[in-house]
Amino acid sequence: DGMMAEDNIPSQTADRIAIMDLLYRYARSVDRIDKPLGHSVWHPHGVADYGDFFRGNGRDSIDLICDSHLHLAMTQHLVSNIVIDLNGDEAGSESCVFASLRREGPDGPVQLSVWGRYLDKWTRIDGQWGLVSRVSIMDMQDARPATPFGSAGGTSRDHSDPSYAVLGGYPAGAGA
Repeated sequence: DGMMAEDNIPSQTADRIAIMDLLYRYARSVDRIDKPLGHSVWHPHGVADYGDFFRGNGRDSIDLICDSHLHLAMTQHLVSNIVIDLNGDEAGSESCVFASLRREGPDGPVQLSVWGRYLDKWTRIDGQWGLVSRVSIMDMQDARPATPFGSAGGTSRDHSDPSYAVLGGYPAGAGA
C-alpha cells in the first residue's frame, strides 16, 4: 500500500527529498541545456513516453528535449504539487509541471505555456534513486504574442549561467 512504519520517517523524508531533487534537476537540465545533468536523473534502462514527441530511452529523451529547446530564446520549467508513494527501493510520483517557453515568431516573440504532469516510477539502485519510467501528460497549452518589457540580463542557457558559479559541482556525480 506504499505506507511505511512511522519509525522510518527520517528515511522516508530523505527518500522524498532525493526524488524531489531529481525532479528539480531534470527541470534545470532542460532549461540550461545541460545534457549530462539530465542524464543523471535517469537509470540507464529507463524509458520515457512523451506521446507523439518521443517514446524511448530516458537519457535519449534528454538529448532530444535539449536539442529541441536550442531554437527557443528561453525556457523555464517549474515542478510542483509533487506526490510520492514510497515502497522500499521503489517509488511512484505525480508532479505538475508548468513550462514557459519563448520563441521568435515571424511577427515577434511568442510565449508558449504548457501545463502538464509527470507520472514517474523510480528505483533505488546501489543507493541512488533514478527514473525508470516517465509518462508525460500535457493537460493544457497556449501560445500568444509576447511583449517583453525589459532585458533578461545575465541569464544564459549553458554553463556560463551565473547559477553554475553559485552551485559549484551540483549535483555531485552529475554526468557520470
